[in-house]
Amino acid sequence: MRIHLIIDESGFFLPSFVNHLLGHLPEGVEAVGVTVLQNPPNMPTVYSHLRTHLPDIGMASCLRLGRLAALQAIRAAANRIGFQIAPGSVTGAVRRHNLPYRLAVDVNASETIDWIRGKSPDLLVSSCSQIFRSELLELPAICAINRHSSLLPAYGGLLPIFQALLHEESTVGSSVHVMTPEIDRGTVIAQSSFKVDAEMTVYDCYERSYADCGPLTVEAIARVRENGKQSIDQMNFGVEARLAASYFGPPSDEDWRRFRASGRRFC
Repeated sequence: MRIHLIIDESGFFLPSFVNHLLGHLPEGVEAVGVTVLQNPPNMPTVYSHLRTHLPDIGMASCLRLGRLAALQAIRAAANRIGFQIAPGSVTGAVRRHNLPYRLAVDVNASETIDWIRGKSPDLLVSSCSQIFRSELLELPAICAINRHSSLLPAYGGLLPIFQALLHEESTVGSSVHVMTPEIDRGTVIAQSSFKVDAEMTVYDCYERSYADCGPLTVEAIARVRENGKQSIDQMNFGVEARLAASYFGPPSDEDWRRFRASGRRFC
């Protein structure tokens, strides 16, 4: 089975996720390429939203995030000159595994789709913030799957762990699901969860979720491979919904006010 990865370029969490995934592919699965997505200019992203809410995140959390971002930038620079330390970028992780890759801004652009089509993938594996249009969803022989930091079908959408903590959930987790035109609503293939203790920050929970997502995505790929090239739209992989379906856009000013009042730290 041939897989193609579509991954946001980010120094946080994703380099380790990609490195684990490519180093632990199930038997009979070949990674044939990676599309690395860069932030579109002048378009809102999760990061641009967070930058507009630095006072809500708090000075101490901003300083910690800045230190972590600086460490990732140092790792990325060290990777580029040949030091084999933990990858500091998605591109660095891909290069480590000697895979063909393409940098792209728009995942739905014709040149991006043509490049992916040229790899003849059976399966697309996504961890990115852009919405796939129908041409891309229908491109692979089997389907496209996505990793998401929530216990789907609950907390679909943006910043799911932030929303789960805002709603005082004591358990959060990760899901790998089939991608459909309806965002974060496809069949869940694999899922894992963990308890949130009082001292865990939003960053801590995301770090744990992404760490769990490496093995979880490997498991999901193996389940798809075992299913063969038949349609999996209606397959039941045995993952039972723990919470009601919900979907969230960017946090509102009221959401941030409630977050500050909760006493929970961002980082």
